[in-house]
Amino acid sequence: MMKIQILELQKLPKEAEAEADIFHWMRFLGGKTREEFEDMAKKDEYIGLAYEELERMSADIQAKMEYEARRSYEVSGSNCGRGRASRSDGW
Repeated sequence: MMKIQILELQKLPKEAEAEADIFHWMRFLGGKTREEFEDMAKKDEYIGLAYEELERMSADIQAKMEYEARRSYEVSGSNCGRGRASRSDGW
């Protein structure tokens, strides 16, 4: 038997500092600015490591190009070739 839980980032309470690890990760995954990512990285060792990896990957041109190619393929495949998504913010 498989149990699936859906956690909605929009419904995550903004306050609550002493919260469970899952909330820290949800905040990290829902981060929108570099400042938010940096603040979260300072508060949690593992999120800090994930942020460092994200920084490394976004600085690596080849990795970024490979990601963009995979993302383009996934989007065009799911849209049956009707369009292509792109992001200009580097994340």
